[in-house]
Amino acid sequence: MRLMASCFFRFSHPRRMTWHTHPAALGAMTDEALAAAWEAVHANTPAGWQVGPPGYVDRYRQWNMYAFDPTERPVVGKRAREWTAVGRSELHCLEVKARCLGEIKAGRWPR
Repeated sequence: MRLMASCFFRFSHPRRMTWHTHPAALGAMTDEALAAAWEAVHANTPAGWQVGPPGYVDRYRQWNMYAFDPTERPVVGKRAREWTAVGRSELHCLEVKARCLGEIKAGRWPR
């Protein structure tokens, strides 16, 4: 089973990466699970990147969380290296963000 989530990496043209999972595979949200997810996010964040807090978007009924590289020069407010993870719960969103940041840190994404 794979986890269902979406991650977006913005260049001048947006790309979308998606993992899919059965809803039953989503973990139960406990304080320990949230703490572990936050540790994974911090461990996988590439050097110099900044991560924003997760937030619930009522319009889409999903959680999202962004990260960006502040060292790049934005062009009129647009960032080329901005990453947004989307999940069905706060825990799911954190897990997706940790996985996405791990891919960036390892240099496997984007290509």
